[in-house]
Amino acid sequence: LLKCSSSKTDKPATNSRAQQRKRKRPSNSRLVLYKGVAYSCSWLLSWGSVFMTYFLGMIGVDVPLGVLFYPITFVLPLQGLFNLAIYMHPKILAAKRSKRENLSWWKAFEKAFWSKGVGKNKKKGVGSGPRV
Repeated sequence: LLKCSSSKTDKPATNSRAQQRKRKRPSNSRLVLYKGVAYSCSWLLSWGSVFMTYFLGMIGVDVPLGVLFYPITFVLPLQGLFNLAIYMHPKILAAKRSKRENLSWWKAFEKAFWSKGVGKNKKKGVGSGPRV
């Protein structure tokens, strides 16, 4: 007689979805590298025109005032915005990927910006304040 056998009987049951997630997700050192490169590019974008103006002045090149001065005054204060975007990027992605809510990018940004983080106690009731 024919015997029905499954090829899965030799191997223990595995969660293929978890394995797929594990394969897709880059390592933590790779994520740290990406974030470091992003912060470095943000710094270079913000301060690059300052250093260019300084070095051109050192070698004696006469640069018109508006050519590099106006980009400096516009881009340099934006370094904080660039840093905020880099810092918030993983939190926004996590909020956007939430299975409970289908959020737009703006709503995901709001949720990530106003969240208290993982593990924070959000309850405010009796006994939750500081002890005196």
